[in-house]
Amino acid sequence: DLWTEFLRDRTARRRLARIYQRSRTVLAERIRRGIEHGELAPCEPDSVAAGLTALIEGLLVQALADPAYDPRPAWPGAFEIVARGLTPDAAASGAAPGAALGDGRPSPALRPPGSAARR
Repeated sequence: DLWTEFLRDRTARRRLARIYQRSRTVLAERIRRGIEHGELAPCEPDSVAAGLTALIEGLLVQALADPAYDPRPAWPGAFEIVARGLTPDAAASGAAPGAALGDGRPSPALRPPGSAARR
């Protein structure tokens, strides 16, 4: 079993743990800044960062397991659902994540690096 073999390799586990810790820390800091600037609804940044990491990793693992699967088309829709659910308007309205809110653009705090704002 792939996961069993991986879990037995302590060096690989430690390396991957450091990568995840660094990634979650950076993402949680971006979420904190978004909350401070009023771009994101109040939330627990560390938990949200872990959830976003799981979403991203889930798409990547699918691509690794199935070479015919391209996760890139799934990313924008998944990102929109998360970003809209984290906006201050979503929290105030009680709307479910993914509901059409505001102008439909994701928060600048969570927009993928290098992406432009959509109008």
